[in-house]
Amino acid sequence: MKKIFFKDLEVTLFGEQLKVGDSLNNISDLYPAGSFAGQTVEFDKEKYKILTTYPSVDTSVCDFQVLELSKITSEYPEFDYIGISVDLPSALNSYKSMHPTGSIKMYSDYRNKNFAKKSGLLIDELQLLGRSIFVLDKENKVVYSEIKEQVGEQINFEKLREVLNSIK
Repeated sequence: MKKIFFKDLEVTLFGEQLKVGDSLNNISDLYPAGSFAGQTVEFDKEKYKILTTYPSVDTSVCDFQVLELSKITSEYPEFDYIGISVDLPSALNSYKSMHPTGSIKMYSDYRNKNFAKKSGLLIDELQLLGRSIFVLDKENKVVYSEIKEQVGEQINFEKLREVLNSIK
């Protein structure tokens, strides 16, 4: 179990973290923004995927993360974009109605936290997702991974753009 920080609080990520070389296939029991009907998210085998996680869209750091990724969706439309938090689906829907989210498909893992546990990104003490971003290839293997040691720190979007440019 990996230790990270949430502000000044040392916390634990539950399980083994997703890393480069790991496969991540369909994710079950996620809730799309605005829906309380769980579904399995099936990945498009024709595209690379950018998958990002954040604790809650109702914070300035998470808001910036989604807004910046939204800009990237227009710069790199050939990729699929997935955002996951443990916000309620209704909160994600409200956020989407008031903010530009580009082509990011936003999902909630609030109910069973299956993805959070499977990916090793569940902050055990807080039951929130850690901040991360992954790039998955067409075979759903992780080719780039960034998991923040300090949850309040922003994703390195410059590095993400470098990775996306190398794939393009």
